[in-house]
Amino acid sequence: MGLIFDSITGHGLIELPVISSPFGKLTFCESNRHIPFEIARSYLVYDVPDSSERGGHAHRYQMSVIFAMHGRFRVTVNDGRKATSYWLDSPHQGLYMGKMLWRDINSYSGSAVCGGLSSGHYDEGDYIRDWDSFVAEVRTRNA
Repeated sequence: MGLIFDSITGHGLIELPVISSPFGKLTFCESNRHIPFEIARSYLVYDVPDSSERGGHAHRYQMSVIFAMHGRFRVTVNDGRKATSYWLDSPHQGLYMGKMLWRDINSYSGSAVCGGLSSGHYDEGDYIRDWDSFVAEVRTRNA
């Protein structure tokens, strides 16, 4: 399946298939085959101004995979105890993030396009948007 993620930390890189021909390259993904969940939502983030940051939240129940569809950016994933940073710069490599992981996305190249796949439909109640609330919820779950 091309999964490289760590099941203990709940995040890591996923390699998608690449089919090359004289006419270009094709990359694809399928639910529960290349992506370790049923895909309920997809989204794009683009035209991000220089020095802007995106993310700044965690999901209580949803899992996601994000890709650099074009350009590059850095994603820092934090479980409330330890942070790990990944540079994404290829449309065939995604970052899997499980539940209860804080994510910050920054250092976008000028033309970067971030594509995302999520295991759930948009639900504001699934988001934790305050760092201190996130850490408190992590501690409560791990108690």
